[in-house]
Amino acid sequence: MKILIVEDDPMVAHINLKFANKAGYDDVETVSDIESAKERIIQGGIDLVLLDVYLPTGKGTDLLKWIRQENLSTDVILITADRSSETVEVSMNYGAVDYLIKPFDFARFQMAMEKFERKKTGFVGKKSVEQDDIDSIFFESASKSDK
Repeated sequence: MKILIVEDDPMVAHINLKFANKAGYDDVETVSDIESAKERIIQGGIDLVLLDVYLPTGKGTDLLKWIRQENLSTDVILITADRSSETVEVSMNYGAVDYLIKPFDFARFQMAMEKFERKKTGFVGKKSVEQDDIDSIFFESASKSDK
């Protein structure tokens, strides 16, 4: 899995990188603005964007909207200090996998990554699905009960 961190604060970007590495993800890149993120996403191969909302060239939610308007299958987890219910709602409406409010701990980061993994791999190799398949992707407890 290829991850792109979009974060303008180098210290926060480093923390996100360390959390991703600790969660088992080694193929991680970092950019600090929306245009660089778009360029990298267009090149292809990005499975997940860890996205800040407050960026020097605009809002991260605008990048999320752009990803959806371009019909890209790249997933997004917002990692931000933005506590606005409007921003959370916009993010979810545009298909964000999760929304983490800074500061957060590694356990919460790992939960978000597990949710992303379930979504990313849940339908691989299946031509049709059952309700249990869908529930195991959307609801963590459903996937744990199968194990």
